[in-house]
Amino acid sequence: MSVGDASTNFTRQITNVADGTEDTDAATVGQLNRVVQGVSDTSAQVMGAFAAIGGGAGVDSNGNVIMPSFAIQGGTYHNVGDALSILDGALSGALSSIASLQQQVADGSVVGSHVAVDGASDGSDAASVVAGSKGVAVGSGAKSGGDHGTAVGGDSYAAGPNDTAIGGNARVNADGSTAVGANTIIAAAATNAVAVGEGASVTAASGTAVGQGSSVTAAGAVALGQGSVADRANTVSVGTASNTRQITNVKAGTQATDAANVSQVDEALATAKTYADAGDKKTLNSAKAYTDQKVGSFVSKGDFDSFRNQVGDQFHAVNTRLNQVGAMGAAMAQMSFSTQGINQPNRLGVGVGNYNSRSALAVGYSRQIAPNANVTFGAAVSGDETTGGVGVGIGW
Repeated sequence: MSVGDASTNFTRQITNVADGTEDTDAATVGQLNRVVQGVSDTSAQVMGAFAAIGGGAGVDSNGNVIMPSFAIQGGTYHNVGDALSILDGALSGALSSIASLQQQVADGSVVGSHVAVDGASDGSDAASVVAGSKGVAVGSGAKSGGDHGTAVGGDSYAAGPNDTAIGGNARVNADGSTAVGANTIIAAAATNAVAVGEGASVTAASGTAVGQGSSVTAAGAVALGQGSVADRANTVSVGTASNTRQITNVKAGTQATDAANVSQVDEALATAKTYADAGDKKTLNSAKAYTDQKVGSFVSKGDFDSFRNQVGDQFHAVNTRLNQVGAMGAAMAQMSFSTQGINQPNRLGVGVGNYNSRSALAVGYSRQIAPNANVTFGAAVSGDETTGGVGVGIGW
């Protein structure tokens, strides 16, 4: 049946057509649109599936399927099954290795291990454990050079066994020493030393420097506080010769080597003054009697004046020494109390005292040589007068 003329390009629409149900029925535009939409949805689903597969899978402009390409463990695979099989084998091997390592760590069978963590993603400035076992190096240019050494931070360096260097450019050049803080340094001669704080340094064995810029240059010395300097062996410094610090909140001492506080010093000064006053009176009476005796035998005014001057000088010397003794007693008492409340095996006390315009300095050191035994040393100086003592304390 024709509803137009093809030779004249004359056509007609057939309208109000019901949807076809048989193979030979005419189809409506609505049926064709649903077919097109179904094809479009199916195409999107297919492309989504290819995208999920990955590996470049897809469909080219001619409708041909592009197979995926997976690079795994040095090989190339063009279907998902082969790729998953290779991944499964690699994962099984990795899990087996991890389980073996866990067992080795648990039973202590890992020997000679160390850790080095690169400081750059391309390995150009890698950290390294250059010698020894069980060392750790973390950071750009970090190096650990001995057994159980630890270097953490850019350019940190732990030279020998049991060394620890933590911080950028922290440098430990002696065995058994520790440096914590940027630019801290332990010299090669400073074994068993500790430096804590940016720029802190120790150049002598068993020294301890705590505080930014603090330094120790003598064996066994301790520098506490920013910029403190300890340059005498087996001493504790809390400042410098030109920058001193007070040690405050000191409890009254009870043992011979305990630090004394100002209250105890004042009490000691009062006792010393009473003793000195009594001694002055006795000395004065003896000198008066002696003077009276000698004056009776003098034959000239010149001899008498000379003797008078001599006696006056002796009185002045006696008074000066008594004042110095009082000042040293006050300094020793203050030194003893200055370390109260410090529960450490090593304690250092420093005290100053003054009596009748005379000043004194006292320094004491206490060392716990055993849980029930202490050894103490103490000394005081005032002008040309000095005093000192050594003590041993034992408890049971």
